[in-house]
Amino acid sequence: MPAVSADADDRQMLSGLADFTASISQATDSPNPLRRNEIDGFDYQVSQQTSITGQNQANRGIVQQQHSSLKASWHESLQPDLPLKLGTDKNSQNYTYHQIDDQASSKLEIGYQLGYLSKATLSQSASQNTRVTKYVLGEQVSDVSTPLQSAIVRDFAEQLRDGKDNRTADGRYRWQQKLAQIGAMGLLQQDPSAISAQGKQALLY
Repeated sequence: MPAVSADADDRQMLSGLADFTASISQATDSPNPLRRNEIDGFDYQVSQQTSITGQNQANRGIVQQQHSSLKASWHESLQPDLPLKLGTDKNSQNYTYHQIDDQASSKLEIGYQLGYLSKATLSQSASQNTRVTKYVLGEQVSDVSTPLQSAIVRDFAEQLRDGKDNRTADGRYRWQQKLAQIGAMGLLQQDPSAISAQGKQALLY
């Protein structure tokens, strides 16, 4: 079977990064002697995977997926000017405990039939879950969770139909501008509100 690869147009829609997996983490700690289940820590992971399939270059498919995950938790003093010193004395138990669990993903699918672009679909999602628990003199006084999430699926195939007629210099330029715009949209987005706004963004004419 002949080798199948991404061409210059494909690369404008892709991230431009080689596939990777990366992570950053912090050693966990349990600083509150009265609530050992409250853990301070930080863990961030991000990755990209790209696959290219097809019988030949004119009939190929490309899928690029990106994903990130952030989990963090920490304690804060109720008085920013006083350092937090948690102990067994209830007078030391004045604080908020923060927990964050964020997830984001992006998936770009490109397909060609007989050399023409037949598929260009972008799927994105992001969720942010924040929980803040407040304690005064060791007593829980509030527990607030704030979940945010958004997901979109965009099909650009119809907007790229004129790619078959991009033989003129002006048409070719506009075609490449659209591909580059899809590439920018496809970058991993961790803000749910930004994904919602992006879902309403039209390609350049």
